[in-house]
Amino acid sequence: MPTLEEALLSQGLVTGEQIDDARRLDADLRGGLGLNLVRLRYIPEETLVDAIRRAVPGIQVVDQTAAAKASSFALGLLPVTMIERHRAVPMALQGSTLTVAMADPLDAAAIAEIERHAKCKVVPAVASESVVSWALLRFFNLLTPAYAPASAGARAAASVSLDAADPDADAAIPLTRRRRAPMGDAPEDLDQIPVDLLARSRRSQPPPAPPLDMGRVGRALERIERQRRKTARDTPGPPPEAAPPVPPPVPPPVPPPTPRVAVTLTPP
Repeated sequence: MPTLEEALLSQGLVTGEQIDDARRLDADLRGGLGLNLVRLRYIPEETLVDAIRRAVPGIQVVDQTAAAKASSFALGLLPVTMIERHRAVPMALQGSTLTVAMADPLDAAAIAEIERHAKCKVVPAVASESVVSWALLRFFNLLTPAYAPASAGARAAASVSLDAADPDADAAIPLTRRRRAPMGDAPEDLDQIPVDLLARSRRSQPPPAPPLDMGRVGRALERIERQRRKTARDTPGPPPEAAPPVPPPVPPPVPPPTPRVAVTLTPP
């Protein structure tokens, strides 16, 4: 598969000097060769998409309507830094195949890096630079800076995909990540979870506890109580303790005898 530079040069759409200008601009604004050629107005983005389609016959084209239907589960499979660096938006995960809308689907190194991280086979699709910029802003709040020549004043801070009337333009913060990709519970998202991710989820998260059946708990307590009573009835108790011996009665004390006094009577 040819690179984007080779495809554009072989089709005579740009010159080597224009390629060099785009490379120099990338050191400042980044975004890749295709975006910088569009920024410099060397090639329309529609022509860029057509050139990629001629280089890779049968490649899927993602427009803004299709990009808006990107799976929230697929959007969360890649880190935002990787998505921003390669201008690649995950669209859908079917089994172990991840469809990714890319501004440059001819970038073999980017595709290999995404496959290593997601542990899935990547099927690249082509999207125009404006569609990719719109998706980055909508799903990740990443604003793609535009470029204005020195003669036109300072560099603009608007996205190449949004005009001033777009309501999303005011909500965007340039190059600031305010949140991760949304994770939803829609059936189409859950159906896309591959088997290996389900196994990893099962290992990391305990299964939810079933609802408590109070009637079943009451019956179990009754069985335990009946068993306790039966065990207490069948088990002989300890032998009764012998009564302590009764001490013999103590006779009452005998009073001492009264002393007798002898009286002698003397006759007168």
